[in-house]
Amino acid sequence: MGISTTFEGRFKLDHPLSPEHSAYLVRFSQTRRVKWSVELLKERADPVREAAGLPIGFEGSYFVGGESRPVWKGGDPAVLDGNQPPAGQPGLWCLWTPTKDDTAIEWNGGDKFYSYTDWLAYLIDHFLKLWGYVLNGSVRGESDELSAWSEEAQAELPCIVRSEIVVHDNVVTQKFETIWLLEDEADRDDGRDPTVNRQPFDPAKWDSLWDS
Repeated sequence: MGISTTFEGRFKLDHPLSPEHSAYLVRFSQTRRVKWSVELLKERADPVREAAGLPIGFEGSYFVGGESRPVWKGGDPAVLDGNQPPAGQPGLWCLWTPTKDDTAIEWNGGDKFYSYTDWLAYLIDHFLKLWGYVLNGSVRGESDELSAWSEEAQAELPCIVRSEIVVHDNVVTQKFETIWLLEDEADRDDGRDPTVNRQPFDPAKWDSLWDS
């Protein structure tokens, strides 16, 4: 089923994206990241990537010009694995995208955005730095309600996870906080703080929560 996280805020660029760079990042956020046959891609037109001055990349990591479904699903025969991203990419979807005025990077509103901090670092290291941009700012995220182990209660409890991603001169840091929810739904409407506890969340446990 997976877990969704919503985000508020944006990361500001030191100067607006060029039309070519903006178009590429938009397209990158709209295409599923899958493993491609580079040999087959060499014969394919990919004008958005080419205009941005980018190579095809290892396992087609920078390619944005084709259907990402494997041939056995009626898709592209150049897709080697439609359920695995190219080596070095954090997941199948990157949902960071330029703002409409091209002055910042923000969440595109897509569902179930996993490895979002790693994806932001990837965009900086592979594209923004290369193109000469500097990113700064902070964005806050909040997950759907989920169930996690509480050391204090020694039990599985409902909770949400809040995160903050901070970028300072292209360096990304993050922190998490678990908000434990009261189990009695009625207690959530009586004006009290709807938590039994606040404690730092261990990022090492994050991926296991996505898979639960």
